[in-house]
Amino acid sequence: RVLAYGDSLTAGFHDDGQRFAPYGAALAEALAPDFAAEVWVCGLSGLTAVQMVKRMRAKKLRDGVGRTGKGLQRVVLEDGPFDLALIMAGTNDLAGGVSPAGLVTCIQALHFACHELRIETVALSVPPNEVCPSDRASGSRPTQSRRRADYRDRWLRTNELLANWAAAAAGAGEAGA
Repeated sequence: RVLAYGDSLTAGFHDDGQRFAPYGAALAEALAPDFAAEVWVCGLSGLTAVQMVKRMRAKKLRDGVGRTGKGLQRVVLEDGPFDLALIMAGTNDLAGGVSPAGLVTCIQALHFACHELRIETVALSVPPNEVCPSDRASGSRPTQSRRRADYRDRWLRTNELLANWAAAAAGAGEAGA
């Protein structure tokens, strides 16, 4: 069994939250017939990695569009067992200005929580966000361009740090990274 845990990208948020198409179903279909996998999805739209870490033990989490889910540890303990967890988080943190180092520390904490429960993990990179927060912000074009460049730099640095951590953890034989 595979757990897909993360933010709105995991939930499959689209059409302004009117519809959801989680990637879990497509993943299970793509793996078949060679590998039969049940993919359990817990996507929390609007939540940050920082919030996910703080609420890991929560029995009930209400996300930004009013849907409910659970904290990561609660999902694992109540809905497991899982053989693997795919963790995708960080889009909302970057939009909120969280530093790359701070964000990666939070993402690592989510992985470590799974490792403590003997679940291997896959660290998914933070996908590009073509509509970055600066697009909605007021200000002159040069100001918006600087915000966009800052966002892109933080996004690139976050994924670089995440990839370096995952490679180092895998090279050290650390469970699941």
